[in-house]
Amino acid sequence: MADAADWQQRDDYYWAGPRGWTIRKVFVQNRWQFEVWAANGTRHGIEPSLAAAITLYEKVKPAP
Repeated sequence: MADAADWQQRDDYYWAGPRGWTIRKVFVQNRWQFEVWAANGTRHGIEPSLAAAITLYEKVKPAP
């Protein structure tokens, strides 16, 4: 199971995660949200917090 320690913050808006996955902080609908992106460029969803984005990654990541 991944946790915040598995994600490296590259700047204020970008976290690099396991196996090429990324989380990006974006301003949408008048608030900051976090998009979860697969290594192949597919966006898997948007969440209200970094912790929720990591939880989403856990749900959608492919098996090793």
